[in-house]
Formats: sequence, structure tokens, C-alpha cells
Amino acid sequence: METDVVVEVKLYRSLLVDPEVLRNAARRLLEYKNALRVKSLFIANLVFSETEIKLMKTIGIDEVWGVLDLGKRAASDPKLATELAELLQEAQSSLTSGVVELQASLRAQMHEFLVSRPPPKLSGEELIEQFLKTKAGREDAKRFEELCYEAVKYLFRNDLGQIQVQRRIEEGFQYMDLIARIIPKPNGFWSSLAQDFRCRYVVFEFKNYGDEIPQNQIYLTEKYLYPSALRPVAIVIARNGSDSGAKRAVVAALRESGKVLLVLTLNDLFELLRAKDRGDEPADLLVDQLNSLLTSMAP
Repeated sequence: METDVVVEVKLYRSLLVDPEVLRNAARRLLEYKNALRVKSLFIANLVFSETEIKLMKTIGIDEVWGVLDLGKRAASDPKLATELAELLQEAQSSLTSGVVELQASLRAQMHEFLVSRPPPKLSGEELIEQFLKTKAGREDAKRFEELCYEAVKYLFRNDLGQIQVQRRIEEGFQYMDLIARIIPKPNGFWSSLAQDFRCRYVVFEFKNYGDEIPQNQIYLTEKYLYPSALRPVAIVIARNGSDSGAKRAVVAALRESGKVLLVLTLNDLFELLRAKDRGDEPADLLVDQLNSLLTSMAP
């Protein structure tokens, strides 16, 4: 007798997925399972240990498939097996045994995240609701920055070390800057920054402008980046993005000084928050933005 099954499939770019991301993915799957009253299957391109599978089943997931399970099921069909191998190779550039062992070690505390650790005060969707209550301009600038700070903590608290808040005043506005140390992990967006750009610290800036930010705002942010001090990267959250002059300034900063500035709109931030809620890897959008920046540079 056939049984209906609800399936959640996750394709991650890194073996070292934030346990909180996995918890959100499992929670999302459980919501569908309970609503539809069917069995549940969680599939991800990860190497799950027996302990991790047991923990997932303990919270209500009926079946868990990792890359080893997928490989076994695809082995009988050479074409399917080849397509699966190519897909996994594209998603994850390194599947060495050392990385797998490190992954298992770092995620051995999944029980804390899946069961006992209390969730953040606000989910991504709740933060979005709070953002939508703010308006562009100076009046709501402080509230906008506070929400951006909470969003950064929610999205990346397991990828970044202690976040230091710094404030400065320019053109009558008080700006909140965050400086955070990257926690070294194999694979993923943050490790790419650390390895490819010798980045140990990343700067966040928040701009609640009613219009797109102009190029002078890029120049101001660039002043706070110091490649020699392992601080060459800034992520700017600008409510309405950047204009064409600012985009040219971003490319020039990378070409001339090796400084990386990624400008996210408020809608981009919403996409990151919703991805985290779904159990997807939120930094994937940052990977796409960085790749777009690197490939847009003219020779």
C-alpha cells in the first residue's frame, strides 16, 4: 500500500552547514508533515552520522537521506549516478574525508540546536514585519539600524565571532557600523572571503536612505577597509540599493585596492531572512553577489 510522503530537499554549497539552518529546515518539514498528516523525508547533500539521523528522527522526521544514501540509490542507473556526481561536484568543491570528519565533529551538538537551544527572539519573517513598519530617512534611521543588527545576528551568529558596534557621524547622520571576526570553517562564503581575500574581519554598514546611495557613500565606506589589517570586506545594507555611480565605485575599489563591497537592498535582506527561516543557507545570496562582482570586472 502506497503512503504519501512530504519531502524537503536541500542542496548546500558547504559541508559545514549551520546547525540552526538544519533545525529550521527540519521544523519547516515537520509543519508540512503535521498539516498534511503524512510521512516525512529530509534529503540533503550532507554526510549524516548515525547520531544526527537519530536526532532528526527523534524530533519527528521519518527518514533522512544524505549523499551516501543518494549514491546507493542512484548506483543502479549509470546515467542518474553520473548526473548526481556532477551536481554534487558543482555544489561542493571538496568532499575530503578530513572535511567530513570535521563536519561530524562540529555538528555533534545538533541536539542543542534542534531540541534544547531556544530560538532567536525574532524569526526572519518577524524581522521583516518590523522592517516594513519603518520609513526611509533620518527619523527611522536608528530603528532601521537596530533591526539590521538583529538581522545580522540572526543570519550569521554561528559564522561570525563577537560583533563590535562602532558609531560615527557624517553629514548630520549617525551611522552604526558593525565589525565582526570571521570564524574559520572549511568551505562556504565566509571561508572563501578568508582565503581568497585574506579577510579576518568584515564590516557591516546600514543606510536608511530614501534614494539609492551615491558613489560618495562607497568612497566613505572604503576608507574603513584596510587589506593590510585583514579587513578588506564590507557588506552595506542600503534600503534602496546603489545608483550607477556607486556600482562603478564598487568595481573600482576591487580593481584598484582589492577591497570588496557588497551592497544589499532591503529586499535582498528579506530574501536572506526568508532563506534562513526555510532552512536554506542564507549566505548563498552573498556568494551570487560576489561572483557577479568578480565577473563584471572589465580587463
